[in-house]
Amino acid sequence: MTKPVGCLTDDEARGASRVELRRVIATPDLESWDMVLYPRIGDEPLAVDVFTVDDPAELDEASAIEHADHYAEFVLGCLGLKRTEPWAETQEGVLWAHVA
Repeated sequence: MTKPVGCLTDDEARGASRVELRRVIATPDLESWDMVLYPRIGDEPLAVDVFTVDDPAELDEASAIEHADHYAEFVLGCLGLKRTEPWAETQEGVLWAHVA
């Protein structure tokens, strides 16, 4: 069952192998992102975290992605995880990378 990132146990976090960043809402005033962790085996997410970027109109596209990257780096670090490769982007605009 998918749960909030903050509710993952250490053992569950160690089972993560991939992270995705998805821009869910994008307006001039607010961007909402989902950070989704996936296990080594299976397609159901382990955990989801939601965060926002205020005043995205003041940021260019690269800065918004950099902000999302820093957020993901912090949260992954709290779980004892880190990205092991640069972000890749799907055709749908989802950023993803392997974690360990």
